[in-house]
Amino acid sequence: MDLAQLQYFLSVADHLSFTKAAEELYVSQPTISKQIALLEKELGIKLFLRSTRGVQLTFAGQTLYPDVRDALRLLEGALGKLAKDTGEARGQINVGIGSMMDINFIMPGFFRAFAQVYPQVRLKIASYPFSTLLQKLDGGALDVVFTYSLETLKNADHSRMAVSRSDTFLYYSPSLMLRESPGLSLQDFVDKPLLRLHTPPSDNYYADTAIHAGTSFQNVLEVPDMETLILYLESGLGFCIMGRSYRVNTSDSIRSIDLTKTDRLPPVGTDAIWCRSNHNPSLRLLLDEMREYTQSGAPASGPAAGD
Repeated sequence: MDLAQLQYFLSVADHLSFTKAAEELYVSQPTISKQIALLEKELGIKLFLRSTRGVQLTFAGQTLYPDVRDALRLLEGALGKLAKDTGEARGQINVGIGSMMDINFIMPGFFRAFAQVYPQVRLKIASYPFSTLLQKLDGGALDVVFTYSLETLKNADHSRMAVSRSDTFLYYSPSLMLRESPGLSLQDFVDKPLLRLHTPPSDNYYADTAIHAGTSFQNVLEVPDMETLILYLESGLGFCIMGRSYRVNTSDSIRSIDLTKTDRLPPVGTDAIWCRSNHNPSLRLLLDEMREYTQSGAPASGPAAGD
């Protein structure tokens, strides 16, 4: 029995597919099948039931799964701690950030400080539409993504961490209103077009907003992405509701109302999301530093943000 066999076992168990496990671990399917067979032979038990309907864990496999998962996590944590303590951390972390997200507002100085603490860990950061972030995470192209705090997670393998929170703001152009008056609130916009991304983070959010407003939004206009949403805002074709984490208020033609104060809407913000089954030891270092950052405002071992 070796570490690779246990990783293969966990991946097949997570996906219930030898093909998907092979894709996740960048090996051939025959390699996965052979190593699982060797592991079953060494243990003297069947771990998976294979049939035309797919792959299922046996009772023995279900019993073994949580212990193997926890053991590998402990080992990864120990290796990560060792790498951190000895200054020999290496590797690459693929980071996905939603387009139009203002990372300097969310985590000012974090990535620069992390790179200074772990110079041998390469941060590969890319921006994607919000609608594709989780797809790329599940496909293995990304190790961690930063997206809406309202994002509904449907994959049991996902884990999340609150990164930032801010008041909820309503964004609009003065041209949307017949006349602008002081003291505007959400109630003044209930008959206006509500701009919503084509792939909303959570339909429940809009329902909750409607409850706070005392009515439902009958006029909802879906747009494909954040860039289009801003164009609609600037053109006075609707309003949107978001936090400060997104670059919506960069235009002089867009105004905002703090709905947390006027209508007592709950704060919104940004979360980091990753897969529990991800065995990248460098990712653990990033998550540890991020936890420290969210608590203290600076990475655990690095300079203060903004230094």
